[in-house]
Amino acid sequence: RGAKILPISKKDICEIFEILAVLEALAASSAAKLSPDEELLSEIDMAITEAEEAQTRCDMESWALIDDRIHKLVARAGGNTRLELEIVNLLNQVFRANSVLLRMNKAPASNAEDHRRILEAVRAGQAEKASEIARMHRLSGLVTMEKVLQTCGLSHV
Repeated sequence: RGAKILPISKKDICEIFEILAVLEALAASSAAKLSPDEELLSEIDMAITEAEEAQTRCDMESWALIDDRIHKLVARAGGNTRLELEIVNLLNQVFRANSVLLRMNKAPASNAEDHRRILEAVRAGQAEKASEIARMHRLSGLVTMEKVLQTCGLSHV
């Protein structure tokens, strides 16, 4: 019998990115207010460095995996288990679409430097700044995803 992998529609991607923009902004804000332990912040920092190195090598498959990990770590840093679970669930739903569209775009969907800026804002306890950077990061990614889908003539991935 086997498993059937359902395609993810453009509408699904848009809805998920819009929800993630709000939830990830909340997680980043919460993390800045919470001041997570340095071990978790160092783990995020190392993942960001790995992502930068993967991008330099034009290794978009590795970059996609690391990017996913960064977003999950920031969600964990927010300290809200239910929020983290919702974010992880949504990230898992779009991971395949992100990977496919990343290969088509041949570059990250949004500004990869945003990860570093989010981490700096969290470390500095700047909740509003961390929130806004996270929100705009996800919405910027959505704009790029929509353009790539349109350019390739795809309605789903």
